[in-house]
This record gives sequence, structure tokens and C-alpha cells, in this order.
Amino acid sequence: MSRKKSSSSSIDEYELIPIQPLHDLKREVRSLRKGMEKENNAERLLVKLLNSNLQTQQKIIEQNYKLEEIKTHLQKFINVIREIELEDDSGHEFKKLHSKIDGLHDKHDHLTRAFKSLNSNETFTAFRRLPSGIPVKYRRKK
Repeated sequence: MSRKKSSSSSIDEYELIPIQPLHDLKREVRSLRKGMEKENNAERLLVKLLNSNLQTQQKIIEQNYKLEEIKTHLQKFINVIREIELEDDSGHEFKKLHSKIDGLHDKHDHLTRAFKSLNSNETFTAFRRLPSGIPVKYRRKK
């Protein structure tokens, strides 16, 4: 582009230098766009790959955590079994376990009673309130 000063005003005017025909420029712009789209797709693909890699790593970490948790519980269970096997009097262990269960039952007896009363009374009254079918005025007309 060349610059030319106008004598009538102080505004700069520009004139175009002869350039390639418009269809050649259009073709070049189209090829540039395709190249840019390919680059953008490559970036998107890279981001998708990284995200999937992170998700896979997170799943592996969660599975390892669950596996370790299961291993610890299993080890505790094995230790309890070994302790039971080491003791000679198995009846004593049974009595001990029975006393623990009775203690838990006595400790939470009020909750059991409250739950049973809630279930029996509330459910029955709620059932009584339900209509035994669709009322006549709400039925669809044919």
C-alpha cells in the first residue's frame, strides 16, 4: 500500500497496489483455515487424551485404595480367627459373643421399640388415608 497526501484535506488517503486476484487469496485463506483447524483438532485431541489419562489414573488410585481397605479388613478377620483357634475353650468365646450381642441389644432397645411403634402406627394411618382407587370425579372421560 502506498500513502498519498491530499492537498484539499489533511486526511490520508490510501491506494491499493495491484495484488493477486481475489480467488487466489480466497484459496490461500481456505488452506490457512484448514491448517488452523487441524492444529485446533490436535490440541483438542491432546486435551481429551490427557483428561482420559487423568480419569484412568484416578480410577486406578481409587481401586488401589479399596483394595488396601479390603486387605486390612481381611487381615483383621484372619487375626480374629487365629485368636479363636488358639483358645481351647470354644464355649467360652461363644458365651462372650452372646453377652456382647445382648449388651448391644439392651443398649439400643429404646431405638428398636421406637422404630417398631413408628412403623406400626404411622404406616397404618397413612394406609388408611389413601383412597382405595381413583375417585370418580378424577377419572378420565371417554
